[in-house]
Amino acid sequence: MVRVRFAPSPTGNIHIGNVRAALFNYIFAKKHNGKLILRLEDTDLERSTEESAHSIIEDLEWLGIKFDEGPHVGGDYGPYKQTERLNIYMEYANKLLANGKAEKDFSHLENDSDKDKTSYAIRLKAGGKKVILSDLVYGEVEKEIDDFIIMKSNGIPTYHFAVVVDDHLMKISHVIRGKDHLDNTFKHILIQDALGFDHPIYAHYSLTYGLSKRDQSKSIKSLREKGYLPQAIINIAMLLGWSPKDENEKFNIFDKLNEFDPKDFTKANSNFDEEKFNWLAGQYIREADLDRLVILSLPFLEKKGFSCENNDFLKSIIDIARAKIKCLSELVEHVDFFFQDITYESDEVKLFIKKPESQTVLKHFLLKVKENPNLTENNFKTFLNDVQKDTNVKGKNLFMPVRIALTGKMHGSDMSLIAPILGRETCIKRLEEAINN
Repeated sequence: MVRVRFAPSPTGNIHIGNVRAALFNYIFAKKHNGKLILRLEDTDLERSTEESAHSIIEDLEWLGIKFDEGPHVGGDYGPYKQTERLNIYMEYANKLLANGKAEKDFSHLENDSDKDKTSYAIRLKAGGKKVILSDLVYGEVEKEIDDFIIMKSNGIPTYHFAVVVDDHLMKISHVIRGKDHLDNTFKHILIQDALGFDHPIYAHYSLTYGLSKRDQSKSIKSLREKGYLPQAIINIAMLLGWSPKDENEKFNIFDKLNEFDPKDFTKANSNFDEEKFNWLAGQYIREADLDRLVILSLPFLEKKGFSCENNDFLKSIIDIARAKIKCLSELVEHVDFFFQDITYESDEVKLFIKKPESQTVLKHFLLKVKENPNLTENNFKTFLNDVQKDTNVKGKNLFMPVRIALTGKMHGSDMSLIAPILGRETCIKRLEEAINN
């Protein structure tokens, strides 16, 4: 059976790059009816926290990545936190000492002449051995490895030792991870051989620059708080090192199960394409179910103190605004004028609306609105056409004064859609204020 794992260190928030690792393993498990295991590699005692562990699990579940085994769901091969497996690592390290494959290391002690025989690290005997790795992506590669520490003097295993023991005992069949781990794999093979373990199948995907724990703007926590939809994050993560055969960049991952193959991972490293991510994010917002989008938008609107009791009203304004946004936190600046009196967004806006030509347009437009009892999308367009004929003002100088008067902004959604939602009386009031103030 295919058994794969995602094994993050709970030392901070996960970002899009981490999601890619979880996602590739998740999709591979789904394709082969296998199991996905979450293992927390928390042996960095100074930096690992329970808060981070909880956040990782919460973010992954929000993205829709479900685990078959892990610290939060249990399983037959736990514990799934490395700090709860320390006795297991020591047991296997002692086996290597007993069979001569490893040796005690006292080099951490300051006094060479009076060694503390109870305080030692454990070093695997490699002796510059040439190790050959067969990788699904990079083919056959080799490297010479010298002796290296597998257990620290404080009883904590190194990353290399813990991961090998865990992968074996958890029956991991495939290890799918980033190219930055490629060099580590040679050490892992040596440990496996020393312990008599089978080798899992390895696949290392290329690196994507511009994704770092230090850059919190790409953390899942930050993206959630900004109101990005999970589908957009999943989609962009899938494109980091893999692409569908039809080259369509927007897709549902479950539609790609059959064609997903780690052998198709790209070898060349790349940079994170933020422009592509934001384009995808906008596409998913525009295609989202409107009722769902209203529910997701409520926290952002309520935080600004906007009244959200009229659901039909909310649906109308969100349906208009979503054409201009990539995340729901941007919604507020596109709809605030529906909830409160307008404020001009800049001095440039104030100067523009006070121009004699702008004032002429506003006066003619106000007259058209007052003369007609209905303000509809079609009427709005007709009014603008009539004002153009009456004043001979065109383009930006025609529609911009009306936009500013009604919204306080120079840019935004289609005014023929905005004005009917604002209503005839509100539009008259705002046009008069723009003329008289």
